[in-house]
Amino acid sequence: MFFRGHTPGVSSRQYRSAIFVHDETQRAIAEAMKAAMIEKGKKWCQHTAIEDASIFYRAEDYHQHYMKNLFGTLNFAST
Repeated sequence: MFFRGHTPGVSSRQYRSAIFVHDETQRAIAEAMKAAMIEKGKKWCQHTAIEDASIFYRAEDYHQHYMKNLFGTLNFAST
């Protein structure tokens, strides 16, 4: 679902794209998904970093729901 609703590096240099993982199983899944997307021609996926999760700091309120605020209501229920 991450890559389905996200195009890193295409529209903004202000935000970076990353998937944060908690263990090697999550890392393997993320790496496999990233490789599959790149193989399908989604070259922009190569800009997404896969990193170990650490302390999470919630962004300011105006950064919340960025995609919804940008495009209106989003429905990922079918993914």
